[in-house]
Amino acid sequence: MDKPLLLIIDDEPDFIDVLEMTLIDDYAVESFTNPMLAITKAANSDIRLILTDIGMPEMGGVDVVKSIRAVNPLVPILLVTGLSRNDDDVLNALKAGGTDVLEKPIRDPRLITETIRKLIAV
Repeated sequence: MDKPLLLIIDDEPDFIDVLEMTLIDDYAVESFTNPMLAITKAANSDIRLILTDIGMPEMGGVDVVKSIRAVNPLVPILLVTGLSRNDDDVLNALKAGGTDVLEKPIRDPRLITETIRKLIAV
């Protein structure tokens, strides 16, 4: 059986490496530091979930979410951010179509895997 495909979008390569090591046993993972390249890939209907940072220099979280929704309206989008869950950028990204939020730093990798399982099971 093929592993579910996840996309990771983050401008921090070290954080991407940690996510990949956490997820690689259960998921096929494609990672991007450039949001525009990821959005092109997001049109793929085989993608089960997109995990994206909100604060990236090339494109803000709200624009990333809106662009993903334009090409793939149904895929769950898990927002990962160093900002508070109540920050305006986070709330606006959720209003634009983000599905859930995890705050960095994520100290327990099980939080990531459990959140992803919950979102792709829907």
